Amino acid sequence: MDVVLQRITYKDLRDQTGISVDDNYGMVSEYLTSSVRSTLLANPNLDDECKSAINIAICDGIIAGRNMLMPTKLKINDEIIMAQTGGSYEIAEQLRGRGLGTIVFRDSIMNSEYESYIGQLYSTTAAAIVRKLGLTIFELPSYYKLCNSRSVLEANGFRGFPLKLGTIIVNAVLKLINIPNTFRLKKIKAFYQIKKECVIPDWIDELTLHDGHEFMEVHDHKWFQWCLDNKFTEKLNDKQSFYTVCDRQGNPKGFFMTKERFESRQGKYKNITRGTIVEWGSYNEEELSEIDLNLLAIDSFGSQVDNITTVLSDISDNKGMEKIGFIRHGSYQMSIKPGGLNQEGILDQSKWRIRYGGCNTIIF
Repeated sequence: MDVVLQRITYKDLRDQTGISVDDNYGMVSEYLTSSVRSTLLANPNLDDECKSAINIAICDGIIAGRNMLMPTKLKINDEIIMAQTGGSYEIAEQLRGRGLGTIVFRDSIMNSEYESYIGQLYSTTAAAIVRKLGLTIFELPSYYKLCNSRSVLEANGFRGFPLKLGTIIVNAVLKLINIPNTFRLKKIKAFYQIKKECVIPDWIDELTLHDGHEFMEVHDHKWFQWCLDNKFTEKLNDKQSFYTVCDRQGNPKGFFMTKERFESRQGKYKNITRGTIVEWGSYNEEELSEIDLNLLAIDSFGSQVDNITTVLSDISDNKGMEKIGFIRHGSYQMSIKPGGLNQEGILDQSKWRIRYGGCNTIIF
């Protein structure tokens, strides 16, 4: 097996330079849609178009796999540095089991054009490779809330009239269970104004970059605007939304961001719209808590959403999530390769600001 690694640069994307090797499995041609290309090029952290955008593995003259690369920024105490991140890792199904995934992933991370590397939202296979490479992995509890039971019942063999009737009954039970949240939500809304934004306000920088954590990926208003306006998918109903939370006098108190994705198949479930609470923040969590923001985010989704996923940064408040209808469902992982960063506590998870919407997960 002859394996060669090749990088596609951001300049190549800009110039739409073609690839001279066979792409029989569509690893690049099917991935690199106009939406993906324009989103990558719009990244506000893109500081050098000579840097790599896609790392491809060529096996016996055919593109066998890829890993997307993009620059991001980290805040290390009071210093902002450039770092590498990426995503959209895939190996052609016909060529899996040959170690190609490890080869392309190792090269992407260990031969990164930026000294430090962070990654998030790993598949089981990718997480195993990351661990083998010696990166530190942080984990947050992941949560799932069922909003529409149709896909679950269908996956369990219901069809026709039994499916319709079962969906009506189970959904009625879900609404009944949710009644306490209706009262809590009404109480929260009595004190706050929730506004859907098209332009991210500048005060977001102060909230996210000075929330008490020593380390974080930089999520400032420019980064949020990019995530709001761009996406890899070309499905019309796929979207991101950003909401600010202010008191009745208009003073900023917090925010949350969501995304919706239609998936023809998600495991054993078919034709579902998945909502995700990807980002949030509060000036004072004693006043406007993480649970409050998650509840407001739930309320922002329409009836088309079948289920909602989020993570919890305050890992001690599992009961709070259960009260608003979430169940614990696995873990959300973030990896870090500090490179030459010798900051005290750099590998201490509690010192990092971690959200579901890190790296490329909002635009994915």
